[in-house]
Amino acid sequence: GEWPAGYGAGLTMAGSGPISEGVVSLNHAAYNCDDTILLVVEDLDLVGAGTQDVTIISTTETTPETVTLTEVDDGRFEGSIDTDTSAPAADGVLQVAADDQIEVTYIDVNYGGAGQMTITDTAEVDCTGPVISNVMIDQISESSFVVSWDTDEESNSVVMYGDGMPPGEMMDDTELVTSHSLTITGLDDCTHYYVEIHSTDWASNEAVDNNGGAYY
Repeated sequence: GEWPAGYGAGLTMAGSGPISEGVVSLNHAAYNCDDTILLVVEDLDLVGAGTQDVTIISTTETTPETVTLTEVDDGRFEGSIDTDTSAPAADGVLQVAADDQIEVTYIDVNYGGAGQMTITDTAEVDCTGPVISNVMIDQISESSFVVSWDTDEESNSVVMYGDGMPPGEMMDDTELVTSHSLTITGLDDCTHYYVEIHSTDWASNEAVDNNGGAYY
């Protein structure tokens, strides 16, 4: 009997979509210095509104940028803003620096029927890619070899390999680790293979090691 005020305030089923308690969210926990941030607001009270504004700041750019989100489904609004490292300005881009914190804010005018509430979400800025070291290729057989390396921060594992330069075949592991090892199989015997290593951290900063262009 509370419809529409307070609808959804008492009970929510998992996956049921927006409720009256508005939520604002960033699509990642970390971003790099040349990135795109996806912003989402979900609020049942806004069904049919068409658009909804949020504000976003960083440690570097403390004057909020306003982003207008578009309703893509009933009560769900999406939009985006890019990051860069230029001087802070009201230019529709969020200026950031390494180790900044990002904060997005949405004002829910009627949070589950309880009145106005300020809703926020935060993320970090990571602008430095992992450092690759201790590259080894061993356990070589007629049809396989193992590539291992270390990184100074958790990152994924990608090996590009092939019998020509640049190598065009890929083996990968999406788990973020600091000690990496991939077994390359299905190789032709008596064949010279070239190897290039990639590791990307949680903020999408990629490091590449191709042995100075000579490949491993």
